[in-house]
Amino acid sequence: MVAWLLAAIGLTASVALWQKVSGMQEQLARQSADAGTQSVEARTLARQAEENARGLAAKVAALETKVADMAVYRTQLDALVQSVARARDENLAVDLDAALRVAQDQTQLTGSVEPLLAALRTAERRLTRSSDPRLAPVARAVARDLEHVKNASIPDAAGLLARIDLLLRQVDDLPVANDVGRTRPGTAPRGAAAPPGA
Repeated sequence: MVAWLLAAIGLTASVALWQKVSGMQEQLARQSADAGTQSVEARTLARQAEENARGLAAKVAALETKVADMAVYRTQLDALVQSVARARDENLAVDLDAALRVAQDQTQLTGSVEPLLAALRTAERRLTRSSDPRLAPVARAVARDLEHVKNASIPDAAGLLARIDLLLRQVDDLPVANDVGRTRPGTAPRGAAAPPGA
């Protein structure tokens, strides 16, 4: 009886163990299936992430190409702006030089400093409007020349020439000191007596 009881207990224990092992096997199979499913999902996600990374890398490469092109365009635009500014400044300098030369010629011809003063004032205004720092020395030189011209005492050459012309016209009418034979109008000869009441 004891043996049968021990056998029944052993059989019950082995059935319980068998059921426990069978449950563990089912649980392991379920976990293994879940792990397989998760592994497939992980592979799919990894593939999608890799494709996204490739797409993003292509977009980044395209953007870098565009940025490089924009940098080249900006360099070219900066060079163009600088050349236009340089040409504008050179044109301004040439204009001012020509205007000042004409004003100098007019000042020499007329003897008046007004054309030169007007040209220097115009140059000063135009240089003030120009915001280029390279023209600052030119503006200082123009201001200095303007002060010099204002303070300079220039003789009235036109007036002097008019007086010289008048004197040259009067030279022919002036009597010569050793002119013996001619009498001047309104004067008596040397030996004659002066009229009474003169």
